[in-house]
Amino acid sequence: MTGKGIMKILKSLFVLLFFISLASPVNAQMNSVYIDGLNSNQIKNIEAKIMLNKLVLDKMKLDNQLSMRSTNLMTLNDVIQIANTNTELVEVYKYQDNLVSDRIMFDSFYNVYILLEEDHVESTSTLTIDNTTFEIKSENIGRISFVDYKGIELVIYEEVIDQNSSEQINQFNRIYSTTQIAPRAASWINKSGPFHKTSKMNFEVLSWVGTVASGLTLTVTGPLGTVLFIYGLAVSIGQTISPTIHIQFYLENRSDCLSYHRETRYYFGAYSEISGQFYERINNSNGTAKSTYALYHSINPIQIGGSCLNYN
Repeated sequence: MTGKGIMKILKSLFVLLFFISLASPVNAQMNSVYIDGLNSNQIKNIEAKIMLNKLVLDKMKLDNQLSMRSTNLMTLNDVIQIANTNTELVEVYKYQDNLVSDRIMFDSFYNVYILLEEDHVESTSTLTIDNTTFEIKSENIGRISFVDYKGIELVIYEEVIDQNSSEQINQFNRIYSTTQIAPRAASWINKSGPFHKTSKMNFEVLSWVGTVASGLTLTVTGPLGTVLFIYGLAVSIGQTISPTIHIQFYLENRSDCLSYHRETRYYFGAYSEISGQFYERINNSNGTAKSTYALYHSINPIQIGGSCLNYN
């Protein structure tokens, strides 16, 4: 699974732009940084690991003490706490080749270094905070969890696709995965949908905008950015709300790599199971429909080769 913005997972406990995608490769100082044969919960980029260890050690020396957060193993609760703090991260290192992608960032609020790594060979990913590494498990773009060294799993994001949409998507994949690719300029093709799924999201209430028949129009901030949302319960400014968000989405394939998909999403606060219609649309601050898109491979591009290798 590839895409953009894994830090959206860490900072919002939600993924919109999906996993590591670096704009351009960074040349390493070693001829080969990738260590083969390690477990899925271990750092594969030896250069990134050495750099992270040095950064953490230098930080400890600068503090002139072995801080509890530097010497003790992180827990899943620590990850949640760090993720829920809206602080800017400073990038100190990044690397990408056809084997592995890495990014190291510094969180000044918690005084920790964060390493995010995607192993393109084994299709695994890890999150390391100072000296503790968690394996990131994902199923396409619908479920993401962290697993600690004890094997304890914490689901941080999960989408639930309704049965009818799931069957249609499976049919869509069966048809187009066997379609012969004709020579053409690369473009998005085979648009299919709309499909329906749900997810729980956390938003902070910024202001009240007005009253409508079905509730209050609020300005909220969270995984979708700052948006307008209609909410049926009384809330106060600064309160965190956790509504079920309904997602209407469409799928497309890339013409020169049919296993590379684009998912275009539109968000709603409610959905009628009786009529099958969406209502209470979530809007941008200017009133336009909130939409996002995700890019991902359903098959590891290294296994397919060809044009699929052009899409990371």
